[in-house]
Amino acid sequence: MNTKKMMAQEKVKPFLLQARYGIEKESQRVTLDGDLVQTDHPALVGNRNFHPYIQTDFSETQLELITPVTESVDEVLAYLEAIHDVAQRSMSKDEMMWPFSMPPLLPEKEEDIQIAKLERHADVLYRRYLAREYGKRKQMVSGIHFNFEYGLDLVKQLFMTQTEETSMEDFKTRLYMKIARNFLRYRWLLTYLFGASPLSEDRYFDSVDRPNEPVRSIRTSHYGYVNKPDVQVSYETLTRYSEDLAENVAQGRLSEEKEFYAPIRMRGGKRSQIFSTPESVM
Repeated sequence: MNTKKMMAQEKVKPFLLQARYGIEKESQRVTLDGDLVQTDHPALVGNRNFHPYIQTDFSETQLELITPVTESVDEVLAYLEAIHDVAQRSMSKDEMMWPFSMPPLLPEKEEDIQIAKLERHADVLYRRYLAREYGKRKQMVSGIHFNFEYGLDLVKQLFMTQTEETSMEDFKTRLYMKIARNFLRYRWLLTYLFGASPLSEDRYFDSVDRPNEPVRSIRTSHYGYVNKPDVQVSYETLTRYSEDLAENVAQGRLSEEKEFYAPIRMRGGKRSQIFSTPESVM
């Protein structure tokens, strides 16, 4: 599949920028002095279980801002700005959102990091499991998830320029898997240019788990929030990707599919059809 040649076709060019976007942005709440807050999720936001745009991630101090799906980058950024404004106005005047992916100064004792006080007991149990498996300090890292899908008209035009696939669904799946592999191939450069997080505040590392030399991105290295080395998933085909995920769950290397923390993830795993969810960091 020569996507570069396909996208150069005249009938494809008018649709090249057609896509759907979404952003999920995590941020720690801190005092104006940069210390982690001790307060609960902002009450003015309302019940976090039902709020479509402002929720809580791992800890009680970690906001997650979620945009709706949009048809342009400008629109999704406008939504994120508006949600960010609402979140900030809902917080105490002496609180703000920490602007970095690496967390602020953490409590001296890990047990003082408070897991999100969610209503569903299963959600709390899952976070307790993550705390045991990865440690609470690594869970305090925040990031940005970029959700992306090509526009249907663009996919249709690309499909009509080729003869390798007779089914549009098969073509679409093959297209997304190739894009995923290309993203992973050039991930080192994208991280180098846009995902640098070389510094951490005190108390992120313990006395043992500490780099001995500079790291361009703590967040995306094994010092950050990543799966254990024995979790391996292939992006060769969607079938292989789904089977590998299921195998990791069956063997106990992952508790469930959502514990797979790769730079790029297919939304919904084997239960979905066509999807693509690149994940990056601040």
